[in-house]
Amino acid sequence: MVADTSKEEDQSMAMMHLQLQRSLKWLDDVTNGILGYELESRSLAGLQVIEARTGFLRCNFIVPLLASDINGNWHVGAIATIIDNVGGAAIYSTSHYLKVTVNFNITYYSTAKIQDEVEIEAKVKGNKGKLTSIAVEVRNKSNVPLSGRLLMTIDHLNLNLELSFENGPDDKPTLEPLLEWFEALIDGTIGQELETRALQGLIITKAEKGFTRTEFTVPSLAADVDGNWHGGAIATLMDTVGAIAIYSVFNHAAKSVDFSISYYSTAKIEEEVEINAKVLGNKGKLIQVMIEIRRKGNGDLIALGKQWMALSDFTGPTVSKL
Repeated sequence: MVADTSKEEDQSMAMMHLQLQRSLKWLDDVTNGILGYELESRSLAGLQVIEARTGFLRCNFIVPLLASDINGNWHVGAIATIIDNVGGAAIYSTSHYLKVTVNFNITYYSTAKIQDEVEIEAKVKGNKGKLTSIAVEVRNKSNVPLSGRLLMTIDHLNLNLELSFENGPDDKPTLEPLLEWFEALIDGTIGQELETRALQGLIITKAEKGFTRTEFTVPSLAADVDGNWHGGAIATLMDTVGAIAIYSVFNHAAKSVDFSISYYSTAKIEEEVEINAKVLGNKGKLIQVMIEIRRKGNGDLIALGKQWMALSDFTGPTVSKL
């Protein structure tokens, strides 16, 4: 009886080790572009696993140039992509199935510059039926967290928040600075390759103070291993569209400090989607914006995001008129 129990334990340990190796192989294939989409492999290029156990991964990463935003910081969409993949690999090490993200919350405590070294730690917290909860923490080498737990100070700003635009422009702002900034993002005059490629084909169809509507055709480079629109690519697009809506009010770019996304369905490559972004209100330099992505045609909800963003010092591109 003791021998049979020991044999079962050995078999269980062997299966756990095999599943862990499968998850590491999956993450390595995504990082090297064997699986997934181009922007995903570019965002993860150079990722190294330094510790791996069932339900736990620790990785080292050097922030690449192509993952920077207009201020030379690590782009929040690229951070979301790497968190989604490292977290997905940690979950895969505990299960025989890859899982899709249904709710995603990131709090940005600080940022990282290009060539900074960071450490990413993912830990499975628990399961509820087919749902798995995971915590992913990103730290730079000085142990300052880039993303992690929800900031309670941000929660308090949700209470009794009314639509207001403190220190904003008059009721009839010109949209020329917004359109100029948007065009510079799309053609790569500002920003970096990752952002520019993720936004190719994005078109503004309506713009007014505090509200923008855009249309987008999902490109092949934004596909995950199943041919669906990747959650990290959706986060990159949402972050930019939210900033566009804020720019329509303040004529200033903004950066995320808290970002929550719920995924209700997905979209395939070459599907057309419509994105509405609405500024809900502000508290000093902190602005809340809601972004809704729906399938064009039948209006099916794909994703709903809410962001708290802080105004940055960047006011717009310097575009030559020659």
